[in-house]
This record gives sequence, structure tokens and C-alpha cells, in this order.
Amino acid sequence: MTKPDAFRLDPANYPFSILIGTRYGDLDTNGHLNNVAIARYFEDARVRFQTELAGGRRPVGARGLVAAVHIDYLAEGFYPAPVFVTAGIGTIGSSSWRVLEAAFQEDRRIAVCETVFVRLRDGKPTPIDDDWRALLESKRVEGPG
Repeated sequence: MTKPDAFRLDPANYPFSILIGTRYGDLDTNGHLNNVAIARYFEDARVRFQTELAGGRRPVGARGLVAAVHIDYLAEGFYPAPVFVTAGIGTIGSSSWRVLEAAFQEDRRIAVCETVFVRLRDGKPTPIDDDWRALLESKRVEGPG
């Protein structure tokens, strides 16, 4: 596992955050929040973040499709404390963008996630239009460079 960049571990660097309640059913046999539950927290936060970014509108024509998800688990999470998930935009390419997320519980960093989205039209990658690019740029994660 590669250690995440320091800027990824500070919730203040992210433009979006949400508190997600944990459930007893999220535990594994060791009494930890299991990896599937943590992936679900990231998914929920990511969808809410992009829904807010798009103003609640569903895309017409071109849409974003998940191409890759990478999660690094940094520490154990436990029930019943909620998980604080942050999100923002990382790099933006010609037809793709990265959503960066971090999950915290009781001031502990428990995981980071990076999701690559590809803009598609008719099943093929298509350039990101200027309006969507401007929205993505407005929600960048604050980091070096």
C-alpha cells in the first residue's frame, strides 16, 4: 500500500463532506467496519457529491461512467460511530476526471478512495464540455500545485 499524499488526509482540503451513520450489519467477524461497508460509504458520498455538483440534474446525452475505483484502508473503523466522508475533484483530463475521497471516524483517518470517471456519449469516450469542466474545476481538492 502506498502512503497517501498528506493533503489527502486533511478534511479541510475537500469541498464536500457528509456524515454517514454506521450499522451493526456493517461489521465483519472481527468487529470492524468491513471493506464492503467502507466502499459503500464512499459510493454514497461520491454520488451525493456529483448530484450536488450537477444541481440535481441527470445528464442528457453524455454521462460519466466509473472506469476504476481504488481504496486504501488506513485504520480500523468501528460501530456505532458515524463516518465522516469528504470528496472533491482531482485531476481532469480531456474525457475523464478523478474524484478523491477520504473517510474519517472520531478524528482518525480510516481510508482514502480514488475513482476515475470517463465521459461517454453513445458508449464512447467524449470530451468533457466546457460547462461540466468549469463545475469540476470549481470543486477541486486543495493540494500541492
